[in-house]
Amino acid sequence: MHDDLLSNRIANLLGVLGVAVTDAVDSVDSKRVDRSPSETAALITVFNYPNQSISSLASALNLSHSASVRVTRELMAEELVKGSRGADRRNVTLTATAKGRRLAAAILAERRVRIRAMLATLTPAERKDLVGLIEKLLTGATCSELDADRLCRFCDLKNCPQDVCPVETKACALRAGEMRAAASGRA
Repeated sequence: MHDDLLSNRIANLLGVLGVAVTDAVDSVDSKRVDRSPSETAALITVFNYPNQSISSLASALNLSHSASVRVTRELMAEELVKGSRGADRRNVTLTATAKGRRLAAAILAERRVRIRAMLATLTPAERKDLVGLIEKLLTGATCSELDADRLCRFCDLKNCPQDVCPVETKACALRAGEMRAAASGRA
């Protein structure tokens, strides 16, 4: 098969796989409660990264500030997230409540089960090869720290700790490069 045709086929198959994975994980949330994907992403993000501001959450979710406030209010109304005002009364930091932590952990566990079922068709060697390929693709997809925040908004940190995460590793490398560039610009 010609390389362009092969690349087009891979792109199509990967897109379809993305839909299959998305459908599998979205069905977990829809069976629990009538919650938007943004609300679920917000809950998991706050669960993974407590004490972040609504502005940081808005960036990670690619939402406007006002949309993030609405999402946060919904989660607060369900007693899944609580907000605390800092020294600057305009700044609110978000933390998952015990109820929110339990729900986020349950959602991540159910998603893991659904995706593992899809992986069951692969041999152990194929799964090992797939990890390397996915890590390479995610490294390539990470072009900024903001990309990293957005890519990992549904992340299961228990199973992809930041010290081995390809997205976080790339974001750290980018941050280090920016710091070196800034330092050399000041010299």
